[in-house]
Amino acid sequence: MHLPIDVDLGDIHPWAASLTAAIELVGEGKAPSFIYFSDSSQELKHVSKDLKLAYKNKIPFWIAYPLSSANDNVTTEKKVLKRMKKLGVKSRAEEIIDRNWSGIYFSKSKIK
Repeated sequence: MHLPIDVDLGDIHPWAASLTAAIELVGEGKAPSFIYFSDSSQELKHVSKDLKLAYKNKIPFWIAYPLSSANDNVTTEKKVLKRMKKLGVKSRAEEIIDRNWSGIYFSKSKIK
């Protein structure tokens, strides 16, 4: 898991060294959700089981993906939604993070 250099999250500071650590921090209530930056379809496939388990355990998360690229293996909105649908994970919202990245929010919890 990595934070792309070209992303400016303002005052949000990444502090989880791995996806497992991010899931644990949210599960412990130390953060409301986590953002997973995926710039390749293979990478997203590799972490699918962890993301499905997070969703099942009502741990909300974002999957961020690049807005444009000439590479066919790059994660796109369509690829993210297709992969997560196969896992039974439903999206709640989509937002543009900056001029290079967008993200889709996934949560099994009801909105309060």
